[in-house]
Amino acid sequence: MKKPIIMTISILLVLFFVILFRLDTVSRTYIYLFKKNTLIRHYNSNGKYDGEIIKYLNGGVFFTSTYKNGLRDGWTKQYFKNGQLKNEEKFKDDKANGIEKEFYDNGGLNYVAHWHNGVRVANEYHYSQNGKLLNYDSFDINSDTDINRANIICYVEYNQTGKIAKLIGGVLGSNIYSKVKSNDSNIILTANKVYSNLHDLYINVATPPGLTSQVEININNVKYIDLKVSANTVIAPNAFPYSGKFSISIYGKFIGPDKKIIKTDTLKRLINIVY
Repeated sequence: MKKPIIMTISILLVLFFVILFRLDTVSRTYIYLFKKNTLIRHYNSNGKYDGEIIKYLNGGVFFTSTYKNGLRDGWTKQYFKNGQLKNEEKFKDDKANGIEKEFYDNGGLNYVAHWHNGVRVANEYHYSQNGKLLNYDSFDINSDTDINRANIICYVEYNQTGKIAKLIGGVLGSNIYSKVKSNDSNIILTANKVYSNLHDLYINVATPPGLTSQVEININNVKYIDLKVSANTVIAPNAFPYSGKFSISIYGKFIGPDKKIIKTDTLKRLINIVY
């Protein structure tokens, strides 16, 4: 009778340790049992971080991050003590790229932001713990000299009733640009350079909640009206169909709920295109 019991206990112990090991590593099991602080890391053959990195604090997950060959590549997430997600941000080549969200410890959204190569872009929204919009920011594309600095188009604050309490800035970004389709890179257009193989024109436009943004573009007397704003960007398609000089005038305005014009903006450029 004793041998079957001993064998059963042995099998159960083996299964128990197999389950523990399947949690991922011995370190993770140790944390689970003894609630220690530690950092679980994975390395590639070159000795650089690779894969998921997990930081434990008092037995709970404090943050997780995904690395590729020593650089953050994928989601980085941070957590509150109660296990609730605090922040999530996506990286590519160790630079923030994509949507970032931060939360309150009750799960409510604190803010949402957009990043491109480590710089804030598009729109950003901040909320109170009860879900009301506190402020709004809109960001312009940056030139090469300002690549590490956020370029704000417009900042808006809201009161407790949701109405605009303060508005700083304008409707239009200060830069107009195009894209090189082969690699989707941005080319900011200035009057001192000659460009080739550019077709569409882009400009960033603020779209604060509570206001309607309208944009009209005139390029060599060709008008683009009723343009849609997507992720704070307006596109004038096939703006440069031939070689030559292009006179660009862009008009923007904010319209309030009462249909009155709140603010107007104008941006002009003269550029050369060669095919």
